[in-house]
Amino acid sequence: MNQDMWRCIKDAVRAVLPVEDEEITVDRDFKALGADSIDRLEIIHSLRRELGIQQPTSAFVVLPNIGALAEFCEIHALRFPDPVGAS
Repeated sequence: MNQDMWRCIKDAVRAVLPVEDEEITVDRDFKALGADSIDRLEIIHSLRRELGIQQPTSAFVVLPNIGALAEFCEIHALRFPDPVGAS
């Protein structure tokens, strides 16, 4: 998995949920992180904006965990996050 994309996913999750980086793993789902449906929508909308994903929000609903979300974002992103440490 692209590390810059993974960082982008983690940043989007932490912007909405009070969790630490180590809690965000590929096999965790949003519910296990304490997210409700509104939190999940905020994360999805943030990623859609940040990455230029044009897939409808409903396409994200079937994703079972954070890892599946990251893979979906890698496939559908029109813009990619800046590499970590880039200025």
